Amino acid sequence: MLSKAIPSKAIPSFSCSRRRGENEPQALTFSEEWGVGPTFDWYKTLKTTKIESIEIRIDVGGVVPHRFVLTRMCDNRIHRFDRRPQQPDHARELEHGPVDLLLNHPVACEDTYVPDVGAGFLSDIQRLSHCEIMLSLDGHVDLKVVLAVCYIISKDSFAQKYTFLRHNCFFLSWTIFMSVSRHYLPYSVPNHERLMTRLESSLKPLTSLIVNEAMELFLDLVLDTAGVFRRRIDRSLRGGVIAVAWAMPPKLLRFLWRRYFALKLHFGLRKHLETSVKRQIQERVPGVYESIVTTFTQSNSLDSNLWIEGARKSVETEIGEEVAKILWDAILEAISFGVPEAGVPPEEQPPVGHRLKFSLLGKQSAQFFAVWNLILVTGISSAKAAGQGHHGTLTSGAVFDRVWDAAGNACFAPAKALVESTNGQVGSRKRAAMWEQIWKIWDNAWKEARDIVRPRTLGTVEKITSKIIETSGKNVIQEMQDPMGKRVKVSLAERKPFKSQPHLGSPFHISSGELEHHMQEKIKGNTMSAEILAVTDSMSRIWTGMTSLTSDEDLHIAPVEVSLAS
Repeated sequence: MLSKAIPSKAIPSFSCSRRRGENEPQALTFSEEWGVGPTFDWYKTLKTTKIESIEIRIDVGGVVPHRFVLTRMCDNRIHRFDRRPQQPDHARELEHGPVDLLLNHPVACEDTYVPDVGAGFLSDIQRLSHCEIMLSLDGHVDLKVVLAVCYIISKDSFAQKYTFLRHNCFFLSWTIFMSVSRHYLPYSVPNHERLMTRLESSLKPLTSLIVNEAMELFLDLVLDTAGVFRRRIDRSLRGGVIAVAWAMPPKLLRFLWRRYFALKLHFGLRKHLETSVKRQIQERVPGVYESIVTTFTQSNSLDSNLWIEGARKSVETEIGEEVAKILWDAILEAISFGVPEAGVPPEEQPPVGHRLKFSLLGKQSAQFFAVWNLILVTGISSAKAAGQGHHGTLTSGAVFDRVWDAAGNACFAPAKALVESTNGQVGSRKRAAMWEQIWKIWDNAWKEARDIVRPRTLGTVEKITSKIIETSGKNVIQEMQDPMGKRVKVSLAERKPFKSQPHLGSPFHISSGELEHHMQEKIKGNTMSAEILAVTDSMSRIWTGMTSLTSDEDLHIAPVEVSLAS
């Protein structure tokens, strides 16, 4: 093979500098059964298995930087964990070499530990490498967590092999560090009261978006439905509508109608709708949050996610299921509350033309808009009665069909009565004939309008649903990332002027979300873009495998109460 003929300085550079004969690395050797094997035999000899602190160090003295992990135990003993490709002499035996390595082909690796690092070796480590990040654990995490990472990696068909760009020494160090930090400071189920505080801060933009979408939908529903009736009316009855309306191109007429109804909705409906939507959010979202808190408290499913994004999917799925149960009830409650003069019988409506903004359009136009006002009031009221109470048992499409048909059936008689009571004021035979034709085509035209507006309506409902899920999920995730009073003490590398090597800065406290963000930025900065997702996914897979080792009490995840003052 070509790889056998090429000498390499790269592979030896993956190994750390150490004094020959002192603190020789030991292979991390596991059997199929968890807790059995030479590595666990060594673990059982330790006087203490509790970790005081853990750090990732980087040695930049070779051709390729090398990361490794040091754990300082509560008895001050230090253990080291490394990953390297196998040395060249072994590589030739296994028919792989430097070219395979540099081409990112999977090769055999050496996962090792150095037990009880001696003073001389520690001096070399401190001289030839620097600490990137150190986490103070105060004895709350057992060394078995580190061994569990190595054990699961050894059983993973992909991660057990060394790859230059993916499953390398960086990968082992990051996975150990993140797993230990998650054991120390796991994601906690959000506090309901704090979720409500976050809801209040997001209430205004959420309400505004929902109202804007609802207003646009109202306009489209009215205009599309009116357009269907206009197309179906016999043009011989054009005298029943003001002449200019027939002369206008459909798009221009739609524009003018839109401006008129937009003004009516803006001054009459928007304020009521804003109040109602806000009230619905305040009344119903707390129940969604309560269900989320209960579900995740009982299932402990948050523990299965290494990264917060993994938890986000679980949270948003749960929120989506809860929102589906209440969505249409909330929508119908909101729009029925927002309609002016809702529930006022037709005979008690103001006289035709009483509130028209454009009186110069005449009595025919006044009658037309009066009928549409009545249709809005009656239709929405009937839609509410038909659509509420299904609690997620029907699809959005089925609920829409139900409420639309109910609105059409309920509007027919009141609209016809209003026209008959005002025809005398209009005084037009063709106008009366036009209305008679409308009553004949009512059912078919209403169904045609339903087919036209259905996709638009369901699209708006989906958009509103997505925004509610996104906002609610964001509040839950933010609270998980920054639980009140729960912090971990870290120290980060700082580069000082005139110093060749970074030095460890002063310790400070950060939340689990801040620590995760720092580690992800570190991964992005030290991994090729095409490999970042694969690396983080592999880390997640190892974490999930660890959480399956539930029979071992040392691996149980329990939150450590750590305040900012600790």
